[in-house]
Amino acid sequence: MLKSMREGMKPVMWGVAVAFVGALFLGGAVTLTNIIGGDKAKVVMSVNGRNIEVDEFRSRYYRELRAILDEYRESGEDRELDELTQEQIENEALRRAFQYFLTRELIMAQAEELGILVSDEEVIKVIENQPEFQSGGEFNQAQYESVLARRFGITPAEYEEEIRLAVAMSRVQGLIGETGRVSENDVRQQFFDNNRAVECYYTNVMLDEDALEPVSEEAAKEYYENHKDDYRHTEQVRVEYILVSLEEHREKIEVTEEDVKRYYDEHKDDHYNRGEIRASHILIVPENPSDPGSWATAEAEAASVKAVLDAGADFAKTAEEYSDDPGSALNGGDLGFFGPGAMDPEFENAAYGLEEGEISEPVMTVFGYHIIRRDADIPSYDEMAPVIEQQLFDRKLFESAAKDAEEIHQMVLGGLTLREVAVSKGIEVKDSGFFGRDGNVKGLGDQSSLATEAFKLTVGETGDIFPLFQQTPFGMTVPTGYMIWTLTERREPGNVPYEEVKEVVADDAARDAALADLKAKADDIKAELKNAGDEGFLETGRSYGYTTNGPITVRGATRLPELGGFGVVKEALLAAKPGDWIGPLKTPRGYFIAHVVAKEEPGETDYQTSKKRVKAEMMMSLREKMFVDWQSWMQANAIVENKAKEFLEAEKAVAAGEEPLDLPVPFY
Repeated sequence: MLKSMREGMKPVMWGVAVAFVGALFLGGAVTLTNIIGGDKAKVVMSVNGRNIEVDEFRSRYYRELRAILDEYRESGEDRELDELTQEQIENEALRRAFQYFLTRELIMAQAEELGILVSDEEVIKVIENQPEFQSGGEFNQAQYESVLARRFGITPAEYEEEIRLAVAMSRVQGLIGETGRVSENDVRQQFFDNNRAVECYYTNVMLDEDALEPVSEEAAKEYYENHKDDYRHTEQVRVEYILVSLEEHREKIEVTEEDVKRYYDEHKDDHYNRGEIRASHILIVPENPSDPGSWATAEAEAASVKAVLDAGADFAKTAEEYSDDPGSALNGGDLGFFGPGAMDPEFENAAYGLEEGEISEPVMTVFGYHIIRRDADIPSYDEMAPVIEQQLFDRKLFESAAKDAEEIHQMVLGGLTLREVAVSKGIEVKDSGFFGRDGNVKGLGDQSSLATEAFKLTVGETGDIFPLFQQTPFGMTVPTGYMIWTLTERREPGNVPYEEVKEVVADDAARDAALADLKAKADDIKAELKNAGDEGFLETGRSYGYTTNGPITVRGATRLPELGGFGVVKEALLAAKPGDWIGPLKTPRGYFIAHVVAKEEPGETDYQTSKKRVKAEMMMSLREKMFVDWQSWMQANAIVENKAKEFLEAEKAVAAGEEPLDLPVPFY
């Protein structure tokens, strides 16, 4: 379905979307140059001197916003929309837009350097050969434009540039990877390793993790000295910080009914003023779009549905019952607001030609037959009040936290230490502990952006105000507050001091001691299994309460997580012969015991048949790795000027009808 139709929402759903992307729904299309002025402001970012101007960046940014909303809705109905904030979605869209242009400019610059040119004819050929743009086996221009609009929400020009980039990227990747080589021996080894198989019975004699006996301090220190190489670290840094928590600011925020009414009065006409309308529809899709008979049947069904409506049936209930557009059907057919060019031309012309409340006759588009109802162009106060209240609350919340963070930051920059500020304000200074460039910070989780900034500073230097996030179970990042921080220590790679890892060492020592005790039991179990033979293997192993299975087939490419320490286990199994007993083989969680009853070796004929495919797969994997490594190196060494933060702040300020706010960095 059309993207706008797929985004069809009940009034409350539409309202939540407003709260998420207020700049998209409530703001006007005002350029960054209107806000901060000057020729320099036209450039949002540059990569090695290649500029991305504001209009192009904005187009990509809002496209990413729409895509994120699509991903969110399509991930499942059981997710609550209010778990996400407007800032969260805006910042993810900003990150994606920035990464797109960074990748694009690096690829295109390399393509130019290598003399790679992608002609218009090549782009056209790629597009014309894509099945989704064809009708009856031939390229269809109208279908092409319609699919781009409904599926991606982009213009043909934008899509053609992306095809050009994709072709150039493929060629750059090919040239970068062309030096990669896979030898005949490598291919043979890969094939036989992956296709060798054994059949076996096995049992896992597992530790009871809850029953581990704690070790003494002396024993833990001795264990540490004997296993120092297991406790090493890369280059690390450490910071002290004050966290201005969003959660702690919630109680300070109040949104009055007067605030909501004022905002509604100021913005209720926004859609109307931009020439947008609101409509609902019922769609009847032909069962087989390539069959004229199916279209005739769909037309007749649409006519019967229209007759039901003419007889007084409720439009929303009828849409829920009959519409083939699942995105809007669940919302009573509501498509929300849309402007010129957002819909299929036939649909748009019909919708704009209706009066408020009027229902159209069936309208044919490339998707089927639509029955359209023109809805009110101005949302009611009752419909919008809860949405506006949440939006204003979120805005005030972030502004309040940002103001406090800025005040603390200025005090530190003015000469006070974090601890002096903390004492004066009665707040806490926290210690991050040491962390590496991967940004895995104790108590804060993945903070790779913080790590990037921290490694740029010298000890004692205070960084910029940093926004903190936490990861949600469904992969999105949620802002939690602002960090004001100072780099306090830096250390070179080496052994982690005992005091920092003593709890981990104590656990490791206890586990190893328990494993040593368990070894004797595993030996006894193996002896009993041998006496029981294959017929009694399962009963004997399970009588001890351990995982026991068989006969099972294990191949070189098999992934069986239940076989703990599988790398070691697989290697031993595939090296065994029929009749061999494996183990007790030590794994991280216990001991593995197996009896191999059969073995299958791939033949030379199988290899000769498969070697071209295996080599192609290995070459593809190698070239992809080489290309990823090249990209990482290029990005790390690129000269990037980035005004994306200013862009987002300006967009949000204009959407709110305000001058840009003089606040610290936004979340992204």
